Amino acid sequence: MEMPKPGAEHKQLEAMVGTWAGEEKIFPSAWDAKGGSATGQITARLSLDGFFIVADYVEERGGKTSYRGHGVYGWDAKRKAHTMHWFDSLGGDPGAPAYGKFEGQHLTFEMSEPERGHHRYAYDFSGPGFYLFSISTSPDGKDWKPMMEAKFTRTDRCHRIAQRRPRFGRLAIDRDLLRPGDHRAYEEDREQRGLGEEAWQPTLVEEVVRDHERVHVGDVVGDDDDAAFGREILGAPPVAPGGDPEERTENSRSERVPRFDRPAGHRPILPAPPAGVEATARGPVEIVVAGSLRMGGWAVVIPVKRLAVGKTRLASFAGQRRSELALALAADTLAAVVACSGVGGSVRGIAVVTDDPDVADLARSLGARPVPDLPDAGLNQALLHGASVAMAQWQGSGVAALSSDLPALRADELTRALQAASGLASCFVADTDGAGTTLLAAASLDHFEPRFGAGSAAAHRAAGAVELVGLEGLESVRRDVDTEADLAVAETLGLGPRTRAFLASMRT
Repeated sequence: MEMPKPGAEHKQLEAMVGTWAGEEKIFPSAWDAKGGSATGQITARLSLDGFFIVADYVEERGGKTSYRGHGVYGWDAKRKAHTMHWFDSLGGDPGAPAYGKFEGQHLTFEMSEPERGHHRYAYDFSGPGFYLFSISTSPDGKDWKPMMEAKFTRTDRCHRIAQRRPRFGRLAIDRDLLRPGDHRAYEEDREQRGLGEEAWQPTLVEEVVRDHERVHVGDVVGDDDDAAFGREILGAPPVAPGGDPEERTENSRSERVPRFDRPAGHRPILPAPPAGVEATARGPVEIVVAGSLRMGGWAVVIPVKRLAVGKTRLASFAGQRRSELALALAADTLAAVVACSGVGGSVRGIAVVTDDPDVADLARSLGARPVPDLPDAGLNQALLHGASVAMAQWQGSGVAALSSDLPALRADELTRALQAASGLASCFVADTDGAGTTLLAAASLDHFEPRFGAGSAAAHRAAGAVELVGLEGLESVRRDVDTEADLAVAETLGLGPRTRAFLASMRT
């Protein structure tokens, strides 16, 4: 028997898929007498072969989680209506689903309950990269009053993804490059006979957008004259016969882009690691050359497990105080990163991905932003989510994932590592043993591909990240702590105050 497949109505709901964050306005109502403002984070994904959308929602007020929700969206073919089942941290019976329909890019659900009255949930997906959401209530289904309004902006969207066309070996494929006669290959580069084209691996820029979404100013060449459709490669309009390929592009004021004259004998210069740094990688290494390196500092993402389940290999040493030790390790790590921020610092912001309330309180006390682990799907998904939230707040930064168990971490050594990373699209620092990873840095979210876990150093290397080796003075960045022996080595480097105080209490 052939299995059913999602239809057009199911596809409509895919407008919800993604990671979103936004500001909310809460109006005074029977459920909230004062009203006020809040922030919301939503992660929505396809489920069950595309028949349903599953969404997880977290609302924060005053830096603390005030509400959680879980939604399941689908299509009821008998009713010919979309459905929304909603579960939340209030713990009540969700009852029957809300039913709704699309009108263009607008989706509206309505439901009524004897005790709670009528509710309307409205989504407006007409905007590029964001959607508007509102909740209205009514005692009789006629006189509606606003309860909440919000604008949620996509935080996981990929901009300027460098992609390379397939090629055979290292030879150029016909029509890889434009064909004006003055753009032949350099003398010292190999050419494929008959093509007259340079045997470099050409980099194209693709904007990942939804169907019919427009490309905005600055995304490609400074204008938005051409609409993009699903995963198309965005190219400039073709050169008119006899036209000048260097001056064919115009900006939004109909002014021609100035011509760039290549100096005679000039070769593209790729940024090199800082002096004294040896960068190694296997396979092609991508160097960002289209503006991503002009980033404003770093957004550092630190994942911390719930203390009750973290650092299990230290149980034989710390016993029932293992959670206390895990919190001390995270506190000293975070304090060192905070010391890299501020005026003139290399760190612009810090996001701590955790579901532990004590860790979240610690993050707030040190000026970092706690981010709930909405995906709840392992370390790498937590890092991707945290990076999306961080990059939405600290736009233009590079993103760096850092282990939370570096109790000897020194701010000057972390700064040195981040400075070394600033000239590369993606790089990492291996742990002391060489098999794991303590720091993964990327010039943008597009290049951030965390592969933490067993053998993560090899996994990051295989993914194209450059390993920073030969850079002296990174001992505290490399020395993570999983065992009592690791802790003893970290102690020789100089522990932070929280971990040092913990050990002192264990020895008395």
